[in-house]
Amino acid sequence: MKANAIDRTDPQDSARVFERLHSRSGSLLDTGSFVCESIRVAHQCQASCWSINLFPAKIRLNVGQVEACTIRRNMVRLLLAGSRPSECPGVISGKFDGNPAYAAVPIESGFLDVSLEVLSELPDAVVDAHQEYIRRAAHLKHRSPFRRAYSKGFLLYLEMLLNESVPRPSYAGEPEFDERTALPNEVVPTKVFREGAAKQIFVNAYERSAAARRECIRRHGSRCSVCDMSFRERYGPTVDGFIHVHHLKPISALHDQGQVDPIHDLRPVCPNCHSVIHSTSPPLTIPQVRQMLNLK
Repeated sequence: MKANAIDRTDPQDSARVFERLHSRSGSLLDTGSFVCESIRVAHQCQASCWSINLFPAKIRLNVGQVEACTIRRNMVRLLLAGSRPSECPGVISGKFDGNPAYAAVPIESGFLDVSLEVLSELPDAVVDAHQEYIRRAAHLKHRSPFRRAYSKGFLLYLEMLLNESVPRPSYAGEPEFDERTALPNEVVPTKVFREGAAKQIFVNAYERSAAARRECIRRHGSRCSVCDMSFRERYGPTVDGFIHVHHLKPISALHDQGQVDPIHDLRPVCPNCHSVIHSTSPPLTIPQVRQMLNLK
C-alpha cells in the first residue's frame, strides 16, 4: 500500500484528512455542518444522485455528474447557480463568465473558493445559490457516476463530529445513525467499544457511535461536564437527553484498532462548550474550559 493511501471505509482516515485540511480545529464543526446540509439538499432531490469522496488532500461532494463543493487546505470550492454574488466574505478566488461552470449542468453558474474560517458567516444569497446548483445537478443525473469512490467512513466521522444523523446514498445499502432508537439492550457496563475499525463498525452499524454514546450518558448523565447545563432543565422535556459526547482523546489519534472505553474516554458536553474545547489545536481540556467559566 502506498504511503499516502487512504481507506475510504475508515472514519479514522477521514478524521485525519479532515483535520489536516483545517489549520484551526475550531472550524471543524462549521465545515462539517455545512457539508452535512449540502448532502441533505442533494439527498432530498435524489437519494442516489450524490457521493462524498475522500482523497489524501481533499474531500469532494459530487452531485449528479459534477462537483458541488470540494474542501481543500483551509478553503472550500462552492459551485453556485446564477451570477457572481455581490458580497461574500473570505473569497480567495472565483470564476463567473455567464456560462455554465460545467457543461453537464447547462445553467449560468460559477464557483467561489472561500476560506473555511467564514463558512458560518456566508450570506444567505450565497448559501441559496449553492443549494440551487445542487438541486439542478441532482435532477439532471439521478444516479451518481462517482459511487465507486463513495467514502462511507467520512459519513461515520461526520456523525461522530456532529452527533447527528447523516443521510446515506440509496445505492450504499447502509443504515443511518439514529441515537434515539439504536439497540439499547446491547450496552454492557464493562464493555470497551472499538471505534474507527471498519470491520467492527459494520458488524453493527450502530455499535460504534450510538452504543458508546449511550453508555457514556448512562454513566455520566446528560448534563454538560463543563458548564453543568441540562437541556431538559433549560428547554423542557422535548429535548431530554440531548447532549454532545466529547472524546477526551481525539479520534484521529487512535490506532487502527483503537479501543474507546465510554466510561473513561468519553464525556457529555453541550454544543457550545464542545465548540470551545475544539477552538484550539490540540483541543482544550474540560478543566481548562471550566476555568474559563470560573468554575472549579
